[in-house]
Amino acid sequence: MITPMEFEDDFIIFLEKNIAEKFKLKGFDCEKKKEFYKNPKVIKGFLAPEINGEDFSELPYIIFRLLKLETMKDNGKNIHCLKTCILFGCYCTGISSENKISLLGGSGYRDLWNIMEFTRQALFDGTYKPKVRLFEDTFSMEVFQEQNYPIWNGVISADFLIGVPEWKFDDVLYKMP
Repeated sequence: MITPMEFEDDFIIFLEKNIAEKFKLKGFDCEKKKEFYKNPKVIKGFLAPEINGEDFSELPYIIFRLLKLETMKDNGKNIHCLKTCILFGCYCTGISSENKISLLGGSGYRDLWNIMEFTRQALFDGTYKPKVRLFEDTFSMEVFQEQNYPIWNGVISADFLIGVPEWKFDDVLYKMP
């Protein structure tokens, strides 16, 4: 049995060790006005609000969110369906910082799809060995149609099936004061 918070902690570790550590993506230092490569930062829940309006220091990132818990039937037993999303953010101006030429390959867009596809494969190939079951029928990946240049965003929506805790009461008598 696993609770949603235990699942979140376990999944964050999975994202850090199996996804973020295996990628070096473009980042941007606002103070030095220079691009560099780094591993994506894995974040629970939400990004901190921007301080000065153009803070790219968190890029690239992977944000994991628990969205909803629903009870459903599976072979006559109640189970919980935990709805989640994994948000991805990559940085790319579309211009090479070394020689100031346009990157025709669209590296931000391609970086985004590559890390999302790598995550999908890790979920489906058994790399993630959860105490829960991935509900494959509702899995989806999407790149946002409107991008906030030079940031590229995408999302994976996935549902996980977890058991319902069974409450057991001891023969303890609780007295009210």
